[in-house]
Amino acid sequence: MKRKWVRYLLLIPALLVVLVVLSAASNVFFPRSSKLVDRLSAEEKARAAEVIHLRQELGNEVWPGFGDAAIPLVLYNEAYAFLLNYEGEPPIGWALPRSGEQQGTAWEPVPGEEFLGGPYYRQRLVGDVTPQAFCVRLGDQWAASMTTYEWSRVRLAQLMKEELPSWLSPVVPFFLVTRLYIGDTDKYVSALTHESFHAFVGLESERRLIQAEEAARRLEESYPWEDEANIAGWQTELELLTRAVRASSREETVDLVGQFLTARAERRENNRLATRLMDYEQRREWLEGLAKYVELEAWRQGATAPDYSAHPAAAELSDFHGYEGFETAWAREVDQITRTAEDSGDTRFYYSGMAQATLLDRLMPGWKEGALTGGTTLEGLLAAAIDA
Repeated sequence: MKRKWVRYLLLIPALLVVLVVLSAASNVFFPRSSKLVDRLSAEEKARAAEVIHLRQELGNEVWPGFGDAAIPLVLYNEAYAFLLNYEGEPPIGWALPRSGEQQGTAWEPVPGEEFLGGPYYRQRLVGDVTPQAFCVRLGDQWAASMTTYEWSRVRLAQLMKEELPSWLSPVVPFFLVTRLYIGDTDKYVSALTHESFHAFVGLESERRLIQAEEAARRLEESYPWEDEANIAGWQTELELLTRAVRASSREETVDLVGQFLTARAERRENNRLATRLMDYEQRREWLEGLAKYVELEAWRQGATAPDYSAHPAAAELSDFHGYEGFETAWAREVDQITRTAEDSGDTRFYYSGMAQATLLDRLMPGWKEGALTGGTTLEGLLAAAIDA
C-alpha cells in the first residue's frame, strides 16, 4: 500500500508538466484579434439577434413597455463600432450620457452585409475612443452599447497578460479563464439586455438617467469606499438583503426587509453620511440595480416561459444553452451579494439594487409602474411595501 502511494506522489509532477504543456499549447490557438474586424461574424449577428428577439418576445413580462421599445444596438471590437436595429438614417457618432460629449464620426452601411433583413452600419474607431459598455444617445434615440463577445474575451486575455508575470503568462489557459469570466452566449445575451434596459431608461426618463450619471461623476471619488465602519454597515445590510431574498415566507421577508431598512438608516447616521452621498447611493441602486435585476429577470423568463423559442440563428450556436443554466447563475449571483461590501466601486449598488427589486416583486405587485419616472427610490418603495 505504501509503495502505491509513493508511485501516485511521483506521478504528480508529471501530471503538472502535462497540464502546463496542454495549457501552453491551447494559448497558441487562442485568438489575438477578432476573427472579422471590419464586419460582424455570423456568430456575433446571431447573439445580437437573440438579444432583440428575447426582449421583443418577453421584455414586457420583464418590465412594462420594455418589449415594445425601439432599441438599437452598438457593438464594437478593437477597430470598428457597429450600429444594428436602427431605422432611418443614423446621425453622426454618439453622445455619452455622463458627460454629454459627442464622439465618433459618420456611420456607413457595411457593404454587402445585412442584419435581420436590413442594413447595419459601421465606423472606424479612432484612438481609444469607444462607445463603452452602457448606453449612448444617437440623436433623439438611445442605444445599448457593448463589446462584441469575441473581442470581450480577446481583450480580457490581453489585459491579463499585461498584469501577469512574464513567466506565468504563457501557461495560463486563457481559453478556459476567459470563458469562465465572460461566460457563454446565454450570459452575453443577458448582459447586453442589461445595457438595453439602460437605453430604455433613457427613452422613459432621460433626465433621471443623466442625473444618476452626473452623481457618479461628481461623487464617486468622495464616497467612503475604504472606511471600515461604512464597510461593516454595508456588510450587515447586504447579509439582511440576501436572507430576505432567500426567505420562504412573506412574514419572514417583511421582517428582514424591516431590519435592512433600520440597519441602513443606522449606518448612515453613525457614519454621518452626507445627504448628497445618500442620494448617490439611491441613484446608483436605481440605475444599475434595476438594470442588474432586468439582466437576471430576462434570463429567468427565457428559461421558464413555456412557449419561448430562441432566435433560430442563436439556437445553432455551440455555446448557447437556451438559458437552462439560470438557476445556477441565480444562486451564484445571490451568493455574490454579500461579497461586494468591500468593493472599491459601485458594484455593491448593482447587487443591493437588484436584491431590492427582487423583493419588491414579492411584496408590492405593480411596483414598476412609475418606478422609472416618479422620482422614487427602491428603499422608499420597500418601506411603503412593508407598511402597507
